[in-house]
Amino acid sequence: MTKKEEWALTRKKLASQTLPEWLQERVDSGELNLLDEETRQTLLKQTLSSYLKDKPLWIFAYGSLMWNPTFHFEHVEPCTLKDYHRQFCIRDVIARGTSAQPALMLGIEQGGKCQGLGYQISPKEVNKELEILWNREMLTGVYVPTWVDIWLSSNEKVSALTFTMNQSHSNYLPGLSLAEVSQFMATASGPLGRNSDYLLQLVGRLQELGLEDESMSELRQALIK
Repeated sequence: MTKKEEWALTRKKLASQTLPEWLQERVDSGELNLLDEETRQTLLKQTLSSYLKDKPLWIFAYGSLMWNPTFHFEHVEPCTLKDYHRQFCIRDVIARGTSAQPALMLGIEQGGKCQGLGYQISPKEVNKELEILWNREMLTGVYVPTWVDIWLSSNEKVSALTFTMNQSHSNYLPGLSLAEVSQFMATASGPLGRNSDYLLQLVGRLQELGLEDESMSELRQALIK
């Protein structure tokens, strides 16, 4: 098994109650700080307190959840989130970067609009599937679970859960220019591959779905020049 396969995000790994060895090593070394379990569960309970029980729950996906959701769902379709946009603004020294050459992870920040995928989870599966999602997105506290309104393909507006940028987190890098982001992407690489590969996969997936993100396409063009 290669390092990339060992580190790959799978449902089985995310359902485990113990940290993978590679992740524990980085916690022990001080490279990675995790939220304690009590805080994570408190955030989960607070988030679920706004969920209407016995109703489907929608998840808005804008990054790798669009091609590797890992949670079970009963329906998915393209959708639009208004007043937010994608931004590579999270310092990553674990998956696609190192301490010497950090990578950038994707978040969403206020302003503009963001096209992505809306996943619908059945009411009976909500608690179990959110545990999977929490083990993926809420380990470090770099994201904030946020309820937003999304517009489906039919133009129907529904409430959805997504993960916005925690602007108080130490790994938040605000205000990066296109040239600065491009420089990170051109040099960073880690066990999950090159930072630039993530961007190429993102733009490719958006194109497959017939969705647009001009800033991501511009960044791709800057990288391949």
